Amino acid sequence: MAAHAARLPVAPSGYIAGFWYDHVFFILAPLIALAVGLAAVALGAYDVRLAARGGTGALLQVALPTYLSAAFTHAHLLAVAFRSHANRRIFDAYRLRFTVVPAVLFAATLLSAWVFVLVSVLAVWWDVYHSSLQTFGLGRLYDQRYGNDPRTGRRADMLFNLLIYIGPIAAGVHLAPHLAAFAKFETLGEQGPSMLAAALLARHDMVRQLVLGLGLPGLALYLWHYARLARSGYRVPMPKVLLFTSTAFCSIAAWGFGSFGEAFLIMNFFHAWQYFALVWWVERKTLSASLGSYALAAAVLFGLTLGYGLWRAWEPWHARVTIAFGNVVSLMHFWYDGFIWSVQRRQVP
Repeated sequence: MAAHAARLPVAPSGYIAGFWYDHVFFILAPLIALAVGLAAVALGAYDVRLAARGGTGALLQVALPTYLSAAFTHAHLLAVAFRSHANRRIFDAYRLRFTVVPAVLFAATLLSAWVFVLVSVLAVWWDVYHSSLQTFGLGRLYDQRYGNDPRTGRRADMLFNLLIYIGPIAAGVHLAPHLAAFAKFETLGEQGPSMLAAALLARHDMVRQLVLGLGLPGLALYLWHYARLARSGYRVPMPKVLLFTSTAFCSIAAWGFGSFGEAFLIMNFFHAWQYFALVWWVERKTLSASLGSYALAAAVLFGLTLGYGLWRAWEPWHARVTIAFGNVVSLMHFWYDGFIWSVQRRQVP
């Protein structure tokens, strides 16, 4: 289908919320997060450590930036509820998914050690996939704002975002921490996943060469594809170009060259930053209508989610029930986001 065959009305500004809002909270968010991460290192914030006694009496410590980053990340996971459950139109459309499924999954993680481990490992890897698709989704919105058919370039954008997010993890120094999740299967007496992870690490040079071998031609093919679309009438959204460029630069810099703690802070910070901004922009009217004012709506949204994040980042070090609850929140966030922000179904104004 030609790019111009299903042209939509063009948004006046071409932005989701406006020039400044979009640049601060969406487009340049990866670079802002990179600056925050570098500042944390330069100011010695990682030398400030929080300590507490675990359930067995062991001393537990965490660097302050790591704790705050984890808290902010967990907070944004809960923020999906203000879209899925607080928006009556969305809730009524998927009532069973928002009520029965999380309850059943939570019970299963408590009753079955296998389910608990499977959910814990799935949460790690689904997070990687999910994070790349948030940038993809914002890019779809910019295409919509520029009057392009939401189906045009969809597959190419998805593959590109998977490449710029997963590629640096697989090719960089942080493949090992991600593969470490498979060690959880050893608690079940299952050695296979850990052996597979060890085999991949032993061949990390081959994995890196494979990523580069596929990534560089893939990038060239992606650019050629969009040049071809542009000649057919596709309007190139500059906000999407800047967003994808800043995300790629940040991902390569963080996952490819930083420590795991720094990369975790940087990548999760901008992801949560963007998500909170999107939830607030889309749901602010619904929340304020229910609560009576924008100020109260903001206080409830950010107060509840940040409170949960601070608790979740600290408490689950030793409590299985808390870990299970947090993992269910994570998986529901990843799953819900796949169908409550559809650009093709015009669910995002």
